[in-house]
Amino acid sequence: MHTRIIFRNVLLFVVMTALNSAANNEHPLYIAASGETHAMLMPCDCPVNPGGGLAKRAHIVKSWRDTAALLLLDAGGFAGGGMYDSYTEGRFGDSVRTLLTIQAMAAMGYDAVAIGDDDLQYGAKWLAEAAKKAGLPLVSANCVYANGGFVGAPYVLVKKGKWTFAITGLTTQEKFAPIGDSVRCLPPFPALRKLWTEMGRKADYRIVLSHVGEEQSRMVQDSFPGCNVIVNGHRKNMIEAVAVENGKIFMQFGFAGKNISWALVKPVAKAMTVIASGWAPVTPEVPDDSAVLGVIRSRATAGTSAPAPNKAVLDLYIMSHCPYGLKALKEFIDVLMALPTVEWHVWFIGSQEPDSSLSSLHGVKEIDDEKIWLAVQSLYPGLWLQFLNDRASSHPAIIDSAIKKLGMDLTRIQAWVNKNGTRELLVHYNRSVRLDIHASPTLLMNNASVDIEITKLRLAKAVCGQMSPREVYCDSVPECVDNADCGKKGMVGTCMGDKKKARCVYKDAVHFTFTVLMPDSLISHPEREVIATTSGLFEGAVIETISVASAAGKNLLSQFAPKALPFYVFDKKVSEADNYEKVETGLEPKNGRLVFKEGYVKKAYFLKRQAAPGCEIYIDPLFSGVKEALAIALKKRLGPAIKILPLLTVTPDLDSLSNEERLNREEAQRWLLLAQKYPEASYRGYLEAFLKRKDSSYWFLTLKDLRINVDAFVKDIGVDNGRLRSLWKTQTEMGIGGPVELVIGNREVVRIKSRKDLEELLEKMK
Repeated sequence: MHTRIIFRNVLLFVVMTALNSAANNEHPLYIAASGETHAMLMPCDCPVNPGGGLAKRAHIVKSWRDTAALLLLDAGGFAGGGMYDSYTEGRFGDSVRTLLTIQAMAAMGYDAVAIGDDDLQYGAKWLAEAAKKAGLPLVSANCVYANGGFVGAPYVLVKKGKWTFAITGLTTQEKFAPIGDSVRCLPPFPALRKLWTEMGRKADYRIVLSHVGEEQSRMVQDSFPGCNVIVNGHRKNMIEAVAVENGKIFMQFGFAGKNISWALVKPVAKAMTVIASGWAPVTPEVPDDSAVLGVIRSRATAGTSAPAPNKAVLDLYIMSHCPYGLKALKEFIDVLMALPTVEWHVWFIGSQEPDSSLSSLHGVKEIDDEKIWLAVQSLYPGLWLQFLNDRASSHPAIIDSAIKKLGMDLTRIQAWVNKNGTRELLVHYNRSVRLDIHASPTLLMNNASVDIEITKLRLAKAVCGQMSPREVYCDSVPECVDNADCGKKGMVGTCMGDKKKARCVYKDAVHFTFTVLMPDSLISHPEREVIATTSGLFEGAVIETISVASAAGKNLLSQFAPKALPFYVFDKKVSEADNYEKVETGLEPKNGRLVFKEGYVKKAYFLKRQAAPGCEIYIDPLFSGVKEALAIALKKRLGPAIKILPLLTVTPDLDSLSNEERLNREEAQRWLLLAQKYPEASYRGYLEAFLKRKDSSYWFLTLKDLRINVDAFVKDIGVDNGRLRSLWKTQTEMGIGGPVELVIGNREVVRIKSRKDLEELLEKMK
């Protein structure tokens, strides 16, 4: 908390100092940029990097307007319900959140907003009309209706002081959200070239809001002379807010509205000089702007203007040669045939290799098969469902006969595959990778994962539960399949009766107290998963969260002396509750109550360790994503505040090792020795070379390049002096298992689950 306040005060000091120094200059201008908000209306209470919220953003924007002329821009991705939306409320709820986001951004006075791919998912016409009614200026040079008209404006002219800015947007052609046939995203650069000269004639400066990802955004710098500012959206690699490259200002987005990039610039002739720049963190401590908060709270009224609620939207992810996926597909289709109003999509699971080739679990034959499926979907949409039904019931080798049976032209299909197959299948594979979906089958309903066995009965029950009014078929679906379907607050439900007429019978739950002892501050929150699991198992659980600083917390510390926090204590009455047998083996009695046995829950905060500034990044040198994690870590300056350390997979005292375990140990030894006995520049140089190496056996060449004596290095490794044992001791004591984990302040262990987690945590390490 104190760190955030200090950082914000420093930010304000830097900005005000810059403004004062620019006071005598002519027309200083403040440019602020956002992107990828994903309808984050309110601040998240997420364990890593909490914050965001449009009302808090509006307060910051208002304070900027009070100090200088402001150009407020957004690179798109403002809609809810897409792949990156962590707070989906179902399709209708997400469309309402999107509408409120549009209205709130209009109230903030955005000068231009790019159209992102997710922003089109509720219909281009609805999006354009909602933005026009709210007064939000949407721009895209390449997003057009089927008849050729622009969805937003191709560009807008904005006057600030005596300067005029021509601002356009670019929309990615990657289709991560179904957007229908009413809109097309043209190749972005040719579309932009058609406008470029005209924009230059009408304005002093040209700005591109680039929702095409950092790689292509950087190409704008070289491809469009006279471009003054590029605001990147969609994907990014750099963590800096603003960079000046070849005289062009390159600005980034802060994910989910948790940071806004800003630059104080001085326009001179056809160029701009950056006086100061940085991130403006939208933290929980920032006050709310009352006007925008009022817009956000108008949810009931906004719902009347949102797209009509869809009964249910189902997304099934499979591999076409996976027997489990095909079995699920058959059950899936049976439900679709019974409930024809349901919106649905079938997606394929795979990835793209570094050489750009496609990769799937079952190899090339599966990839070729899936391309044919996509050809059928594109060329014969009226036969798509029947084709899937036939395909789900047949062997992969007889796909040609299934095509002929339905009267489709094999030659036409193959021509489509040759022209479009790789590109269209890559859209599916990229989608599965971005959503971290690897298991076939995986089912999403209204953008949320559905953890059920995919059978006709279970799926129909789940879909019917979303329908209002219900279809006639839903009357034949039983109330429950098993006890897991019977949930009522404070009650225990049992599914009784035959399959067609099964119903839930309830009784009062046994009530008991479940106490969670928490540290004063915590970046990660592993207790949330434990609390959710406990609440799910026991309807009668009364959750009590206590701080160690409170009198009750100090009393618990004295009684139980836990090694780490959070620490969990069950009232003994839990033993009388239904489902107790599911947790019994993980509990042991202590001081008249029950606690988890050692190792049963994840350790997080080690309050007895000496607090220290900075963090340590533990990375398994051999895990599949090591280079991506290491590249992110190396963007930060190493030293006392941030250290990179290897992570061992087995005890160093083990004599018998697999080949992978041996390679892990050897690479860990090299990292440790370099980190502890060589200059920071040498260690960093080795790790940077590690990113480029394809084979770990060539490590000695890197040492030679760094002018390190290889013989002396190997001899030092042989001596070791307990480096590996010390590392293993720390890992064991703190429960560090990898593949990537952070130790912050020498007390808190944070498990990294994604690239975004690591980037956001390291952004906070100022």
